[in-house]
Amino acid sequence: MRAPGDLTQNETRPRWGRGLGRRNAVPRRGIEPRALADRFQTITSEENERWVEAGYFFDDVDGLELAAGKGFGGAVRVPYSWPPGMDIVEDGRTYYGIYSMHIGLTEPLLKGGLLFWFLFFGGWMVFLVRFRRYKNDPRAIAAWGILLLNLTFMSVETLWGPGNVVLVMLLGFCVGYLAQRRFWETSQPADPVEPS
Repeated sequence: MRAPGDLTQNETRPRWGRGLGRRNAVPRRGIEPRALADRFQTITSEENERWVEAGYFFDDVDGLELAAGKGFGGAVRVPYSWPPGMDIVEDGRTYYGIYSMHIGLTEPLLKGGLLFWFLFFGGWMVFLVRFRRYKNDPRAIAAWGILLLNLTFMSVETLWGPGNVVLVMLLGFCVGYLAQRRFWETSQPADPVEPS
Protein backbone atom coordinates (compact mmCIF):
# COMPACT_ATOMS: atom_id res chain seq x y z
CA MET A 1 0.00 0.00 0.00
CA ARG A 2 1.29 3.44 -0.96
CA ALA A 3 1.65 6.22 1.56
CA PRO A 4 0.13 9.59 0.66
CA GLY A 5 2.64 11.62 -1.31
CA ASP A 6 4.47 8.59 -2.75
CA LEU A 7 4.69 8.43 -6.52
CA THR A 8 4.73 5.46 -8.81
CA GLN A 9 7.30 5.28 -11.58
CA ASN A 10 4.99 6.92 -14.16
CA GLU A 11 3.64 9.69 -11.91
CA THR A 12 5.22 13.09 -11.40
CA ARG A 13 4.57 15.87 -8.95
CA PRO A 14 2.81 18.95 -10.26
CA ARG A 15 5.42 21.39 -11.55
CA TRP A 16 3.99 24.23 -9.46
CA GLY A 17 2.37 24.10 -6.06
CA ARG A 18 5.17 22.51 -4.09
CA GLY A 19 5.30 25.32 -1.54
CA LEU A 20 4.82 25.31 2.20
CA GLY A 21 1.47 24.15 3.45
CA ARG A 22 0.86 21.98 0.41
CA ARG A 23 -0.01 18.35 0.98
CA ASN A 24 2.57 17.17 -1.51
CA ALA A 25 5.38 19.57 -0.56
CA VAL A 26 7.75 16.95 0.89
CA PRO A 27 7.30 13.20 0.69
CA ARG A 28 6.78 11.50 4.04
CA ARG A 29 9.95 9.49 3.70
CA GLY A 30 12.11 12.65 3.39
CA ILE A 31 13.95 14.29 0.53
CA GLU A 32 14.40 12.04 -2.45
CA PRO A 33 18.06 12.00 -3.62
CA ARG A 34 17.07 11.89 -7.28
CA ALA A 35 14.90 15.02 -6.95
CA LEU A 36 17.72 16.82 -5.15
CA ALA A 37 20.19 15.86 -7.87
CA ASP A 38 17.74 17.02 -10.56
CA ARG A 39 17.40 20.38 -8.82
CA PHE A 40 21.11 21.13 -8.86
CA GLN A 41 21.94 19.54 -12.20
CA THR A 42 19.58 21.93 -13.99
CA ILE A 43 21.12 25.09 -12.52
CA THR A 44 22.66 26.12 -15.84
CA SER A 45 20.12 24.57 -18.18
CA GLU A 46 17.15 26.15 -19.90
CA GLU A 47 14.84 24.07 -17.70
CA ASN A 48 15.73 26.10 -14.62
CA GLU A 49 12.86 28.47 -13.82
CA ARG A 50 15.25 31.18 -12.65
CA TRP A 51 16.88 31.38 -16.08
CA VAL A 52 13.43 31.39 -17.71
CA GLU A 53 12.55 34.34 -15.48
CA ALA A 54 15.73 36.15 -16.55
CA GLY A 55 14.67 35.51 -20.15
CA TYR A 56 11.35 37.24 -19.44
CA PHE A 57 13.32 40.28 -18.26
CA PHE A 58 15.41 40.46 -21.43
CA ASP A 59 12.27 39.98 -23.56
CA ASP A 60 10.50 42.84 -21.75
CA VAL A 61 13.29 45.42 -21.54
CA ASP A 62 14.09 48.00 -24.21
CA GLY A 63 17.44 49.74 -24.83
CA LEU A 64 16.91 52.67 -22.47
CA GLU A 65 15.66 50.41 -19.67
CA LEU A 66 18.65 48.13 -20.14
CA ALA A 67 20.99 51.12 -19.82
CA ALA A 68 19.27 52.92 -16.93
CA GLY A 69 16.94 50.27 -15.45
CA LYS A 70 13.27 50.40 -14.54
CA GLY A 71 13.81 52.03 -11.16
CA PHE A 72 13.56 50.54 -7.70
CA GLY A 73 9.81 50.04 -8.13
CA GLY A 74 10.17 48.59 -11.62
CA ALA A 75 8.71 45.24 -12.60
CA VAL A 76 8.97 42.66 -15.37
CA ARG A 77 6.03 41.35 -17.36
CA VAL A 78 5.60 37.58 -17.13
CA PRO A 79 2.97 35.20 -18.51
CA TYR A 80 -0.10 34.54 -16.38
CA SER A 81 1.11 30.95 -15.99
CA TRP A 82 4.16 32.17 -14.02
CA PRO A 83 3.42 31.38 -10.33
CA PRO A 84 5.42 34.11 -8.56
CA GLY A 85 3.71 36.81 -10.63
CA MET A 86 1.08 39.27 -9.44
CA ASP A 87 -1.06 42.06 -10.82
CA ILE A 88 1.02 45.23 -11.01
CA VAL A 89 -0.38 48.72 -11.48
CA GLU A 90 2.08 51.11 -13.08
CA ASP A 91 1.18 54.49 -14.60
CA GLY A 92 -2.51 53.58 -14.61
CA ARG A 93 -1.87 50.32 -16.49
CA THR A 94 -2.34 46.92 -14.95
CA TYR A 95 -0.28 43.94 -16.04
CA TYR A 96 0.93 40.64 -14.63
CA GLY A 97 4.55 40.69 -13.53
CA ILE A 98 7.20 40.38 -10.84
CA TYR A 99 9.06 43.03 -8.86
CA SER A 100 12.19 41.01 -8.14
CA MET A 101 14.43 38.63 -10.06
CA HIS A 102 15.45 35.35 -8.47
CA ILE A 103 18.96 35.43 -9.92
CA GLY A 104 20.96 38.01 -8.03
CA LEU A 105 23.12 38.95 -11.02
CA THR A 106 20.08 40.22 -12.94
CA GLU A 107 18.45 42.22 -10.14
CA PRO A 108 20.74 45.29 -10.55
CA LEU A 109 19.90 45.27 -14.27
CA LEU A 110 16.19 45.42 -13.47
CA LYS A 111 16.48 48.18 -10.89
CA GLY A 112 19.29 50.38 -12.25
CA GLY A 113 20.33 48.99 -15.62
CA LEU A 114 23.89 48.53 -16.80
CA LEU A 115 24.96 51.66 -14.92
CA PHE A 116 23.96 50.20 -11.54
CA TRP A 117 25.17 46.72 -12.53
CA PHE A 118 28.71 47.95 -13.34
CA LEU A 119 28.79 50.17 -10.26
CA PHE A 120 27.63 47.39 -7.94
CA PHE A 121 29.58 44.44 -9.32
CA GLY A 122 32.51 46.57 -10.41
CA GLY A 123 33.14 47.37 -6.76
CA TRP A 124 33.10 43.67 -5.90
CA MET A 125 35.49 42.90 -8.75
CA VAL A 126 37.96 45.56 -7.59
CA PHE A 127 38.17 43.84 -4.20
CA LEU A 128 38.33 40.34 -5.66
CA VAL A 129 41.15 40.97 -8.16
CA ARG A 130 43.34 42.57 -5.50
CA PHE A 131 43.76 39.34 -3.53
CA ARG A 132 47.56 39.70 -3.28
CA ARG A 133 47.17 42.80 -1.13
CA TYR A 134 45.24 40.79 1.46
CA LYS A 135 47.36 37.62 1.62
CA ASN A 136 49.20 38.58 4.82
CA ASP A 137 46.05 39.25 6.84
CA PRO A 138 43.88 36.22 7.79
CA ARG A 139 40.84 38.41 8.45
CA ALA A 140 41.17 40.01 5.03
CA ILE A 141 41.40 36.58 3.39
CA ALA A 142 38.23 35.52 5.22
CA ALA A 143 36.42 38.69 4.13
CA TRP A 144 37.63 38.18 0.55
CA GLY A 145 36.37 34.58 0.62
CA ILE A 146 32.94 35.69 1.81
CA LEU A 147 32.71 38.18 -1.07
CA LEU A 148 33.77 35.52 -3.59
CA LEU A 149 31.32 32.92 -2.29
CA ASN A 150 28.43 35.39 -2.32
CA LEU A 151 29.21 36.56 -5.83
CA THR A 152 29.20 32.91 -6.94
CA PHE A 153 25.97 32.28 -5.00
CA MET A 154 24.30 35.22 -6.72
CA SER A 155 24.57 33.43 -10.07
CA VAL A 156 21.75 31.10 -8.93
CA GLU A 157 20.05 32.93 -6.04
CA THR A 158 19.25 36.48 -5.04
CA LEU A 159 20.86 38.67 -2.43
CA TRP A 160 17.97 41.12 -2.54
CA GLY A 161 15.20 40.62 -0.05
CA PRO A 162 14.21 40.94 3.58
CA GLY A 163 15.49 37.46 4.44
CA ASN A 164 19.04 38.45 3.52
CA VAL A 165 19.43 41.49 5.77
CA VAL A 166 22.02 39.83 8.01
CA LEU A 167 23.97 38.59 4.98
CA VAL A 168 24.01 42.08 3.46
CA MET A 169 25.30 43.48 6.77
CA LEU A 170 28.05 40.83 6.80
CA LEU A 171 29.02 41.75 3.24
CA GLY A 172 29.11 45.41 4.25
CA PHE A 173 31.49 44.61 7.11
CA CYS A 174 33.69 42.58 4.75
CA VAL A 175 33.84 45.39 2.20
CA GLY A 176 34.57 47.87 4.96
CA TYR A 177 37.46 45.75 6.22
CA LEU A 178 38.90 45.27 2.73
CA ALA A 179 38.58 48.99 1.98
CA GLN A 180 40.98 50.01 4.76
CA ARG A 181 43.67 52.38 3.59
CA ARG A 182 46.50 50.04 4.59
CA PHE A 183 45.47 47.57 1.88
CA TRP A 184 45.34 50.27 -0.82
CA GLU A 185 48.59 52.13 -0.26
CA THR A 186 50.95 51.36 -3.12
CA SER A 187 54.19 52.64 -1.59
CA GLN A 188 55.42 51.73 1.83
CA PRO A 189 57.53 54.21 3.81
CA ALA A 190 61.25 53.55 3.50
CA ASP A 191 63.02 51.97 6.43
CA PRO A 192 64.90 54.57 8.46
CA VAL A 193 68.60 54.59 7.72
CA GLU A 194 70.73 54.08 10.78
CA PRO A 195 73.78 56.33 11.08
CA SER A 196 77.08 54.47 10.77
